[in-house]
Amino acid sequence: MIVDLDRGKPIATFKGRRAEEVMAWFKSRPQAERDQVDVVVVDRSKTYASAITQLFGEQGHVLDRFQVVPLAVEALDGVVRSVQKQRDPEEAKDLKKLRTRWLKSANQLNVDAWIARDEWRRRFPELREVIDWVQNVRTWFERT
Repeated sequence: MIVDLDRGKPIATFKGRRAEEVMAWFKSRPQAERDQVDVVVVDRSKTYASAITQLFGEQGHVLDRFQVVPLAVEALDGVVRSVQKQRDPEEAKDLKKLRTRWLKSANQLNVDAWIARDEWRRRFPELREVIDWVQNVRTWFERT
């Protein structure tokens, strides 16, 4: 679907998810109309990203919050897996249990959960960095 975000109205819809159809539609539009495109909000599809780059260059690519948050969680999971490999099996299991605590904001945690998260953050700087980054992403998207 192509939407005019300024007006909040759909401009075009497509039955499939083929980038060629989207590119053909844009190419069928007058250049003056294409020049009015300031921002393109896309999902994480590499196919769409490639098509949009071909059409509009590198400017104006935006991932919406529903695409960014999973990327932040994936980054957290990657660091957790890395730290787990450095720990004995029991401690690695405990680390996995704490994952949900890291995804919550501080005001959603009880005191014990907050202390446990803080302890892991203190012990592992790489966890501290990614937990803080995930929380910053969360805070940014929760603002009004």
